Amino acid sequence: MPSADVGRQTRAQILRAAMDIASVKGLSGLSIGELAGRLGMSKSGLFRHFGAKEQLQLATVEAAVSVFEAEVVAPAMAAPPGVDRVRALMHAWVGYLERDVPAAAFSRPRPPTWTHSLARCATASPRPGGPESPPSRPTSKRRNAGARSGRISKCANSRSSCTPTRWRPTGRCCCSTTTAPESGRERRSTRPWPESAPPRRESNHEICQPY
Repeated sequence: MPSADVGRQTRAQILRAAMDIASVKGLSGLSIGELAGRLGMSKSGLFRHFGAKEQLQLATVEAAVSVFEAEVVAPAMAAPPGVDRVRALMHAWVGYLERDVPAAAFSRPRPPTWTHSLARCATASPRPGGPESPPSRPTSKRRNAGARSGRISKCANSRSSCTPTRWRPTGRCCCSTTTAPESGRERRSTRPWPESAPPRRESNHEICQPY
């Protein structure tokens, strides 16, 4: 195998392990020594691929963003514009959090690009379930879209850390009902790539607006 391919595979392996560690300890807790020990590499070997800890942190964030886009954004884009696409984004995001993938753990507060994506999807339809049409009141629509995307973000972000007792079973949410997490789950090191993601677990609790 060409040395360039080996280098790319090694770099990808390092980033996967780095995302695992960052998902538990955050980027500030991403230790070169721990990462090298987990991979069975020397610290100098890691520095050959990234040069400095700051470069490793940036590369880890970029890798996590790529995983998020592939796992959440890209599948939802197949849904029709408007409320259906917003709902697809929400379901994909909640499923992403249920799998405990790394980007969900160390990318908060939510990135503006994600909020803007939700706002664009929300403004694609003038009313829930309505056909796509040009906006007649851009300012009002942007304001309403921002409010909707904010509720969606609040719902999903709270979803990742709350227990079922913190949710009211009102039957209403920013999208259709979805299951909530079991209580007492401990944060653990995770794998971001789809083929090894753990199966989703079901619960009887509904997701709705938090207190």
